[in-house]
Amino acid sequence: LKYTGLELIQQVFPRFRQVPGCILAPKFSTDPTVAVSMAVKTVNINGLFQCVALADVDVEEVTLYTEVPGYKNSNNLTKERLILCWPKIALGERTYHLSSHLAGVISTVDDNNGSTPHVSPSNKQVQITRAVVDGGRELWMGLDQNIFLNGEGVVTVSNFDGGWRIWGNRTACYPYITDPKDAFIPIRRFFNWYQNSFILTYFQKVDSPLTRRFITSILDNEQIRLDGY
Repeated sequence: LKYTGLELIQQVFPRFRQVPGCILAPKFSTDPTVAVSMAVKTVNINGLFQCVALADVDVEEVTLYTEVPGYKNSNNLTKERLILCWPKIALGERTYHLSSHLAGVISTVDDNNGSTPHVSPSNKQVQITRAVVDGGRELWMGLDQNIFLNGEGVVTVSNFDGGWRIWGNRTACYPYITDPKDAFIPIRRFFNWYQNSFILTYFQKVDSPLTRRFITSILDNEQIRLDGY
């Protein structure tokens, strides 16, 4: 049996001993079917791990910011481990899907904060020169429009102060789901990371004798770790 596409996510850890943190498929994820499939693949990786998916709204179909919420809801792009982006962006003459640059910002922010994903990528600089829709037409949104999209669970870009920045701190489940552990990007990502790291830390103890002292040692170790956070 040969695995292809998103099914290869299951091979990342067995091959490279790395747990996936973000799933992205720039361009392909503008197809809602692909975006939903990506969101489904973020849970139960190898029966153990979880992550988030970064997807894009199709800027050829959705050219106005007011149309984004309706598109999002009608296509079921409302999962708590899905981060939805709109519009496209450009650097010089080249255009990019926002999810690809968001992934870079996320990686940079994590690296600058001890490789622990507890800081939001929102309001962090992104290396672009403009936002575009509909074949490259320039789009200039005010902060009120950026805030509107954030309130609909969509990540966008802002050129309000200090240059171009990522804007939006909520996953695609918002505003339908408001539980902070699901609705806020850094909290959702931290919970994913903590679960994954807990599993990797104690997996070596699987099948050890289950005694009260054994259980207490794990609880005590994790309490010290959580106290540090």
